[in-house]
Amino acid sequence: MEIEYCFGDDGPAYFTRAHVPHDEFMAEVAKQVDPDDRILSEEPSHCWMRVCRNFQEEMMMYVEAKPESRGAFKCTWVQAY
Repeated sequence: MEIEYCFGDDGPAYFTRAHVPHDEFMAEVAKQVDPDDRILSEEPSHCWMRVCRNFQEEMMMYVEAKPESRGAFKCTWVQAY
């Protein structure tokens, strides 16, 4: 399972591009962070995401999408606010 990291205005997040069991996902996240990282106390969720370009800030960003809509992919996500 490939875990990706991103950081935005809402704080740091980790995700994988699939719906996987939450315990397996969090075990993989735990391998990438310190044992006392607050993200490990957050509850992951399943959702659908899409990559969009923010032309004003010249960067790519992930946004929530409707299931099976154009460009959307399944995602298991956890974020520390």
